[in-house]
Amino acid sequence: MKKPYYLVLVGGDFWPDPEIGHTIRALKLDQSVIRPGYIPDSDLAAYYRSATGFVTLSLHEGFSIPVAEAMASGLPLVVADSGALPEISGDAAVKVKADDVGRVAAAMAEILKPEIRSKLAANGLRISSKYTWRDFTEGVVSVIDQYAGNKK
Repeated sequence: MKKPYYLVLVGGDFWPDPEIGHTIRALKLDQSVIRPGYIPDSDLAAYYRSATGFVTLSLHEGFSIPVAEAMASGLPLVVADSGALPEISGDAAVKVKADDVGRVAAAMAEILKPEIRSKLAANGLRISSKYTWRDFTEGVVSVIDQYAGNKK
């Protein structure tokens, strides 16, 4: 018997496309798609720990903290091959064209394979260790210092 999987859409009700809910209902996926909405930071770790994988198909993403968090949680990723996502996720993700529904579905099935899961998860743990709040803060301060220096 196959293990049942659920798609969990985490985030506020900011999705501008009302078709998401219509599509879920039309395809009779109400029991397979969970939409908890906004998750407080204090609860996020539990969501990552209970996940099988992480999928984000943003078309214009800058640095994605959820991608870094997912990698740090040992999750295999499926990401869009656009924006900063390929660079951030490196070899911890299967990269897909966000509008290629068949390829997205195949990638989601691919990260369920034990050998793929373990390889992507290990790569993600390695990559995520490079993303620290200290480095981020130093980078921001450096940019501010450069800008301030150029203004003088």
